Amino acid sequence: MDRMGVKRAVVHAVDVGFDPSDDPTSDWLDAIEAANAKDRLILFASVHPRYSDAPQRIAKWKTRGIRGLKVHPTMQRFAPDDPQCQPLYQACRDHHLPVFYHCGRTGVEPELVQQFAEGQHYVQPPHDYPDVTFVLGHSGAVMDFEAALALAKECKNVYLDVHGQGITHIETMIREVGPDRMMYGTDWPFYPEAAMLARVLHVTRADPGLRRQVLETTGKALLGI
Repeated sequence: MDRMGVKRAVVHAVDVGFDPSDDPTSDWLDAIEAANAKDRLILFASVHPRYSDAPQRIAKWKTRGIRGLKVHPTMQRFAPDDPQCQPLYQACRDHHLPVFYHCGRTGVEPELVQQFAEGQHYVQPPHDYPDVTFVLGHSGAVMDFEAALALAKECKNVYLDVHGQGITHIETMIREVGPDRMMYGTDWPFYPEAAMLARVLHVTRADPGLRRQVLETTGKALLGI
């Protein structure tokens, strides 16, 4: 972060749902507190929807400072429009938390779980919960970009994360959705932080205001900071 000039970052926990006693969100909260890094690292929680106490966990974590909920369909093995997700979305609505999806297929996932990230599965939740902000991480990735773009154009409570998209797609997002619903992401440590930063800097090279909006302003507004 220091080398890239990044002042604050959002960290995403992922609960894969193998053992209800596992609590990666609390582990991350403890680690951030132990490192005295709460001023730089912001946590999005994760809980598997099959846990009956998922809403109570979200309420507890909210008191400890989480700012959103991460949903990773391929790693957690469910579709975003699965009825079992309803208590998660209701809790996010009640606690004013955004939902950040891993959105779309890259083509490298195991075939068994690819189905969960198909673009069609992200359509219904933003319509059912218009007061909740939904962020499409990777904006549909490789195989579902057009579906993600269409959803963001249709629903004003849908935001786009630029990570994984090329320069042409980022320019399309700016033109058709607008920078006030776009934000910079890195997917670090899977990818070098500099990779996406270079693309955003290139696309916004002629417009400092646009650059600040994508790199900072949209995210700060979403997080209320």
